[in-house]
Amino acid sequence: MASGIGRPVAAARMFGAAEAVREAGEFVYETMESTSREGDLSALRDELGVSAFAVAWEAGRALPLDEAVAEALALADELAAGPGTATTTPGDVVPPTKMAPGPRRGDA
Repeated sequence: MASGIGRPVAAARMFGAAEAVREAGEFVYETMESTSREGDLSALRDELGVSAFAVAWEAGRALPLDEAVAEALALADELAAGPGTATTTPGDVVPPTKMAPGPRRGDA
């Protein structure tokens, strides 16, 4: 999955695009796939935060099919290339609100 190569936003986008295809009646999840999918979605929500996940999900749902396929193929190429080969795009940066607050200057 794209989150496994440091691309959680891209993973959420692809899940959103897949959901749009499913809703169009072009794809049906098997029971086992559905269970795995729900676990993956939950992990992505935890990693990104609910708000960032929702933004990426909706962006994926809005992708035209040809763009979603092109993006999925590019991610597949990254996965095939192995760890350390992912390129980060601006959409893959987790918003600062998700980051834990650190010590402030002057705090002891």
